[in-house]
Amino acid sequence: MPPKKIEIIDVADLKKVWRIIQTNWYYILLCPIVFWAVSFIYTYKLTDIYAAKSQVLLKSTDTYDYQSQLYKGLGYYEVYRDITNQIRVLTSRDLIEDALSRVDFNVSYYIVGRVKTSEAYESLPIKVEVKRVRQEFYEKYIDLKILNAKEYELTFENNEGKVKRIHRFGEFVRTPEYLLKIAKPKSISTQSIEQLKLAEYQFVIHSDSYLLRKYKSSLSVKNVDYTSILELTVEDEIPERAKTFLDTLSKVYIEYTLQSEIDINENTLNYINRQLSEVTEILNQIEGDLERYKKQNSILNLTKEENQYFSELVKFDAERRNLLLELKNIDALEKYINSSSDQELLPPALYILEGDGFLKTSLNKLYSLQIEKNQNLFNATEQNLAINRVEQEIDLLKNNLLVYLENTRVAIHNKIQNLEGQIGDYENLIRGVPKAQRDILNIERKLQVNEKMYLFLLEKRANTVIARAGILPKTKVIESARSVGVIRPDKTKVSYTFIGVGLTIAIIIILIKEVFFHRITTVRELTEITDIPIAGGIPFIKDQESLSVETLKSRSLLAESIRNIRTNLQYLIPDQEGKTLLITSLNPAEGKTFTSAHLAAMLAKAGKKTLLIDLDLHKPRMHKKLSLGNEQGVSTIVIGKNEIKDCVQQTAIENLEVITAGPVPPNPSELLMNSKTLDIIKECQQHYDFVIIDTPPVGLITDGLVLLKSVDLGLFVFNTKFATRESVKYLEEIVGKFDLKHKALVLNGFKFTKWKRYYGNYAYKYAYGYGYGFDYGKNEGN
Repeated sequence: MPPKKIEIIDVADLKKVWRIIQTNWYYILLCPIVFWAVSFIYTYKLTDIYAAKSQVLLKSTDTYDYQSQLYKGLGYYEVYRDITNQIRVLTSRDLIEDALSRVDFNVSYYIVGRVKTSEAYESLPIKVEVKRVRQEFYEKYIDLKILNAKEYELTFENNEGKVKRIHRFGEFVRTPEYLLKIAKPKSISTQSIEQLKLAEYQFVIHSDSYLLRKYKSSLSVKNVDYTSILELTVEDEIPERAKTFLDTLSKVYIEYTLQSEIDINENTLNYINRQLSEVTEILNQIEGDLERYKKQNSILNLTKEENQYFSELVKFDAERRNLLLELKNIDALEKYINSSSDQELLPPALYILEGDGFLKTSLNKLYSLQIEKNQNLFNATEQNLAINRVEQEIDLLKNNLLVYLENTRVAIHNKIQNLEGQIGDYENLIRGVPKAQRDILNIERKLQVNEKMYLFLLEKRANTVIARAGILPKTKVIESARSVGVIRPDKTKVSYTFIGVGLTIAIIIILIKEVFFHRITTVRELTEITDIPIAGGIPFIKDQESLSVETLKSRSLLAESIRNIRTNLQYLIPDQEGKTLLITSLNPAEGKTFTSAHLAAMLAKAGKKTLLIDLDLHKPRMHKKLSLGNEQGVSTIVIGKNEIKDCVQQTAIENLEVITAGPVPPNPSELLMNSKTLDIIKECQQHYDFVIIDTPPVGLITDGLVLLKSVDLGLFVFNTKFATRESVKYLEEIVGKFDLKHKALVLNGFKFTKWKRYYGNYAYKYAYGYGYGFDYGKNEGN
């Protein structure tokens, strides 16, 4: 025998899935639609966030040659090659605070709509000017309503509750909460004021700290790959405001970079001016001395030899003066190095233009470390490890520079001593000259030395002033701020997410419903979950209170379903005389009485002598269905008040007789368990082809269970309103305890469309598979 083929997807499973979809399609359809509607309202009320971008180029080359020579020794250009540090500078608190101080972002304005409140910018007829406001009023919505051309009303919440105040346009209003003025709307006419009165406005006053946090968190700076270009991006609810902020921040950053160059130039110029003042004072003094001396001694000219001695002496004296100037430079550099303040970062450029290479390199490194430390302080405290490391490097470098400067000072002193020796030799030669002439030579020598120094300083000052006129920033904006549109929220994505969530919730609801609340609605489902035979099913009938003879004669779905159950009985119980059926259910209102009456009537229509016994002594209803009296019955027979033959009632249906329950006794359970009840059943079995017994629901009252062993077939009715897997399992446990050999199930309450599908595809095949019995079909009316 070939092995059974294993299918990955079973057709039965697909049918189950299709059944679940068919029975729960409204969840799958409605949940996504509802969530889409919610998402539409939600996204409509969401505030659009816009973005603006601009680009800044680092290290622009728009400078003059002299300017480049002046600053190249300071390491100033190298600072702008450190893009990471420049990004940190651009996002620092100080620069953002400076930019915010130049724009008017302290008040946000809103237009209140029916569904959505929208923020407006520079398009409202009002303008709020705030001088002072209490701390708790920051970030609080204040309602504004225009009353007329002169007055407006403010509404806000405070500790005392809701407050309304009326003020006049154009006047500063002083209250304990605020000091502000609202400008009068422009171009007010009778028509426009009526429209403005209908509008509702709000405004919010922002604190500086709020604005700083907002724009610092929304600002991002990144380096464009393989370039020295920084791209600035900021997010805001208003695109024009985002552009204004970026343009202002770029301007502040360029001014920041430009200020360093100006500081270098200013320091150099101040130093030169101080030296010029000293030299000018000396020159004035020497020229005055020379003029007075010549006048007093009537000296007109010197000899050639004396002029030669004098020229050499002037040369050596000029060198000595230059060395003395270098000593002053060294003293100034020591003062700069020993300065404890980090504000004065830039030394005069003159210090290093005439210096040696080591001094230039060391000062360049010192300046770079100081810049790095200040940039780190934008985002960290002085206790930060990185800042401590930089401070240690600065201290070490300063110590090295101080040692180097001290050694340089000693070397210069040695040179001065050598020059002074040579100067002394020439002075000895000049001493041979008459004293008056010798004095003149000394005065002229000092005059020439200071004139050379004066000319040197004038040249340097002129160069520095020229450089100041040509100072341009080393950074420039190459792309002004532009709006890039809405960047979030992605409303389409939000809608899809809501629809997905709705579909997911629909699936979860269906799963919960199927697992915990699923009702068995078809015979096929009932067959799949239990091994108990299925006698058939009954369609949903709105009125199940009365038994209609016309219904039994018809070819309706109800009649056909009862005939199908009647036919299947011959296969469910042995073929013997006096067949007894006990019909019950787990719960009330499942249709057991309806089934009992119609099945008994259909058996009687087939020519079988049938007795219907109502043993539901708790809540008898059979007599109402058959329109019979209930003055005597089972209850009166058990207590011995009546005989069986006295309680048997003939119905309008031929061959169908009924024993009703009789008056409801005070102890129905005791009567039902009485041995006389079994005697009634046994006696009736001898006189009827079928005995149909209607008992109370076994799920609530176990009275009927004691009779199960005394009947040929236990027929359990399930209604689709209550039929679940758990109830079927519970019934299986009940019948398992009584070891019933013959039992069957009936599913009651099919909806018409479902029953039609079931009946056409399944029930008839099931019925014809067994064949029709009990002379069924002798005439069409049966």
